Amino acid sequence: MLKNKPDIGYIIKTLACVLAFIATVTYFSFVCGSLVKDYSVLINPSTAATVLWFGNLIVATLLFIAMSGLIAVLVRPAWIAFVACVIGSASYILILGPNQFTGAAAGILIIFLLVSLFFEVSQLENQINFSIHPLGGKKFITSCVLAILVSVAFGTGYVVDSTKNNYVLPPSFKSFYTQQITSVLQSVIGDQKGSAQQKAAALKQAEAKAESMFNDAEKNLKPQQKYISIVFGVVAFFVFQFLLLIVSMVSGFVTYLVFFILKITRFTHVAVEKRDVSRLTLKTVK
Repeated sequence: MLKNKPDIGYIIKTLACVLAFIATVTYFSFVCGSLVKDYSVLINPSTAATVLWFGNLIVATLLFIAMSGLIAVLVRPAWIAFVACVIGSASYILILGPNQFTGAAAGILIIFLLVSLFFEVSQLENQINFSIHPLGGKKFITSCVLAILVSVAFGTGYVVDSTKNNYVLPPSFKSFYTQQITSVLQSVIGDQKGSAQQKAAALKQAEAKAESMFNDAEKNLKPQQKYISIVFGVVAFFVFQFLLLIVSMVSGFVTYLVFFILKITRFTHVAVEKRDVSRLTLKTVK
């Protein structure tokens, strides 16, 4: 009769694992959500803000991968982990705002997590000795999924801000463009012959022409404005897919470190199970 009573310690630890996973996905969603509020941090980056954002992205990515492995290994029955995946994915929509793109990205995340969880659980159940090796076999796919989440946030940030402030090309991009053009013009005109007044007039005229070209480009792009966010998202995807693939290469160490800490703190322990093993043989079995 005592065996049928729930193990309170096991329930508490399972809940802790589930909450840790949901918190990690929510943290990653907040990192993406910050791009919706200020996506220009990646267009005309200020050193402090950009470094801080990328630092948060790297930490969130490593924790995401490690916590995904945690629930795959420790949370049973598996349907509890499945529910945690759905709740974690829903946080992405809640933080970024519901629309067709965030909904599609969250759907991709749910499918990825559920499929990954299914295969990881299957592989771990068939292992004779425990190893975290099966948890690190999908680095490319993982980086693709996470890059999709970031790129959708980047594109959404453009849509929200451009609609609010009524522009086609980001002002931060225009500022960056103007600074670069001015720097080049100053170098070119400075090497030419003439008085300081002539050079200043030539520089002013060249800057006015450059701004006119930018305004003309913005005017020509106005009819295709709805596609600009998609272009931004696609470019961001390839950039972040490469970056997150590099980050995911070291995720194995972080995952190992998490399980090592759980072991030395006795949050987990090794349980030995006896199983019948079926093998194909030529021997006569009675």
